[in-house]
Amino acid sequence: MSARKRVAASRRPSVWIQDLTWEDVADYLTENDIVLFPIGATEQHGPAGPLGVDSFVANYLAEDVALRTNTLCAPPLWYGDSTHHMAFPGTITLRTETEVAVCSDIYRSLARHGFRKIITINGNKSANLPGLLAATKTLHEFELPDVFFAVIDPMKIGRGIATKI
Repeated sequence: MSARKRVAASRRPSVWIQDLTWEDVADYLTENDIVLFPIGATEQHGPAGPLGVDSFVANYLAEDVALRTNTLCAPPLWYGDSTHHMAFPGTITLRTETEVAVCSDIYRSLARHGFRKIITINGNKSANLPGLLAATKTLHEFELPDVFFAVIDPMKIGRGIATKI
């Protein structure tokens, strides 16, 4: 089934929360409590690579999974921990503590509205992981024990698959 047909079959015009009305999201929450949250980075990728490649990967993966599973995607976070690329113009970085704070606020907002399974798709390889893991661990242990958090890192998954081929 094509991506457009899958979205049409779901009765929603998009899998992206920012494209929907609050009523669309409320309707979704009556049948499902899963949300995908893509986070990438805006940083250099050599002279031929666009600055948004990490975000493009996370956004595409989130959208593809959402279309295949009839779930929703939170608006993407285009910034991550990119201090190691600040010598290159156009790079925009968050400090780790800022990443933790922003992601924690996003997670709290999603949980408050009824999302109980929050799956983060990280497009910035290992650079974002310390902040993402700190945010999800702290929130789950001390504030939102009824929320399931998962942090998916496609690069780590790909390495694991590649070694088995």
